[in-house]
Amino acid sequence: MNFKLSTFSTLIAFICLSIVGACLIPLISVQLAPTKTLPSIHVNYSWRDASAKVIEQEVTSKLEGVYYINFILLPVAIIKV
Repeated sequence: MNFKLSTFSTLIAFICLSIVGACLIPLISVQLAPTKTLPSIHVNYSWRDASAKVIEQEVTSKLEGVYYINFILLPVAIIKV
């Protein structure tokens, strides 16, 4: 059986499928910005007359270490200072 499509039939089929596809795009359930939230910590800290280096050594690095250990061991770590 020798079946041959003409160029016109192929073009019409392509246009019809393109129109159907364009009409179905709004029905696709895709989120552009997923709602997954990662665990995080927010700390505000002030130390009068201390340099950034001292605050980093005495506060920030210790909090980061505790948060890292708790994040590995527990799914959520909550630290309040």
